[in-house]
Amino acid sequence: MARSAKRERNAAVLPVGIPPPFAKASDRLQPFLDLLNPERVYIVHLDKLAWDFKRQIFAVPVLMNILIVVGLLWRWYTIIPHYLELTLILTKNHNPALTGITATFAEKAWLTLRRALMFVIDFILISVIMPWPISFFLEQPANPVKWRRKVRFQDVEIIVRESRRWGNAELLGGAKKGEESPYFKARVIPAVERRLLQEKTGYSMMGKDWDLDFADMINAAELVNRKDLTYNDFEATVLVHDKDLGWLSWVVYQSEDANDEADRAKLVAFKVSTMMMVRGMTIANMKQNRLIMMGKENLFFRWIEIVQYEVSRPGGLTRSRHNEVVEKAREVFTAQGIEFDDFVDSVGGIAAFPGLEQAES
Repeated sequence: MARSAKRERNAAVLPVGIPPPFAKASDRLQPFLDLLNPERVYIVHLDKLAWDFKRQIFAVPVLMNILIVVGLLWRWYTIIPHYLELTLILTKNHNPALTGITATFAEKAWLTLRRALMFVIDFILISVIMPWPISFFLEQPANPVKWRRKVRFQDVEIIVRESRRWGNAELLGGAKKGEESPYFKARVIPAVERRLLQEKTGYSMMGKDWDLDFADMINAAELVNRKDLTYNDFEATVLVHDKDLGWLSWVVYQSEDANDEADRAKLVAFKVSTMMMVRGMTIANMKQNRLIMMGKENLFFRWIEIVQYEVSRPGGLTRSRHNEVVEKAREVFTAQGIEFDDFVDSVGGIAAFPGLEQAES
């Protein structure tokens, strides 16, 4: 596979100590790298969803946080008199809230429970709920509102994610580094899936492993506006800092990659040749097995789509993914009454398909 061969060539010329799939970060990125925290791991990519869709998505947390603020103000307005009354009780030994000597045990117990619940509810509101709108509207050096006010809504936006409660020490500091690290497999690879980057807007990518770095998203946009960098510099890339090697990068996807263009050309050529093979096989084998009939060409294009998606996934085409491709294709063909193995043999075997010639073990 061309992509695997490229990784092997790169690994051969990498300076000693750089764990694959990383390489030295481009010097062009230095103005941006100088802004980053070297203890964190970063993912940058371009959010190319329509600007009006991004506005609709962002409107949800805006409205939610406004409602929270309104609710907190109402709660404070209604509860402050009760706390003032309790303060008077403690400071002036005046207790009109209690029912006096004639109060029953049940009445005193209910009053105590009600006040305890009041304290618990207000504690939760202050410690858990109140930080949400504070972070959304006021957190420094940047927050979602400031980011949108500075960058506004664009059809192409730079998204910067930073690792949350883990960092370069976990990715590069253990016995297993880079792609061998369990953090790489469990936290980096799922976060750079092509489908995730294409279908989800950047603002919705916060989670337990990744936060959005709003300050550096603003800074990145300013660097592009000043022509110091271009959008192409922020194609899907993972950035991590090593104390000895400096900033390392893994360019996960790159729109102008020459090998990708070659792969696409091979896929087009394969589609054409497959169509020709199908028609030839239909005439030659119709009397023998009737496995492939005219009008079933869509199955072969479905096969191509399956393989193209699997090959483009981060981490390359492993042996297990190779087997998954074959099984998925077999299911699709069998559902249409076509013997998949016979078809594969007739076109020269599974290795004839571009991208499946090699599979990493």
